[in-house]
Amino acid sequence: MTLVAVAVWLWYRSSIGIAYDWRWAQAFEAITTSDREGGTPYFFTGVLATLRLSLWSALIATILGLLVGVGRRSKISCVRLLCSFYILVIRNIPPLVFVFIFYFFISNQAIPLLGLEGVLRGNLDKTNAWLQILFGPARLWENLLSGVLCVS
Repeated sequence: MTLVAVAVWLWYRSSIGIAYDWRWAQAFEAITTSDREGGTPYFFTGVLATLRLSLWSALIATILGLLVGVGRRSKISCVRLLCSFYILVIRNIPPLVFVFIFYFFISNQAIPLLGLEGVLRGNLDKTNAWLQILFGPARLWENLLSGVLCVS
């Protein structure tokens, strides 16, 4: 009886339609909108930044995961204990809290403390095409590094 009622309700809802006039022209225009200088559209710049962040994060996470996994199987009890502790802590932190901790606290404190801020900002004029492809614009390297540390 309940299944019949749900089926009737779904049929009724699908038959009444949606009275909304979609503005597809504005949606496609938003995808192809670029800056005033006519550079790459914002949407594609965001897609490239997402792919770049995903690539570097996956690479670092793979290396870190491999090291922790091998360390957890180590015969040295101190290494095994440290790796097990790391896994236990990371597994029990909610992802959103983890993002906030790494992005806003650790990245913003670690980058200036290690002196990377001056190095990253000092290379604004020295970037070549490969650095531009792999890491994006030099003025955003600090943000990329924070994001990669956070995601990986």
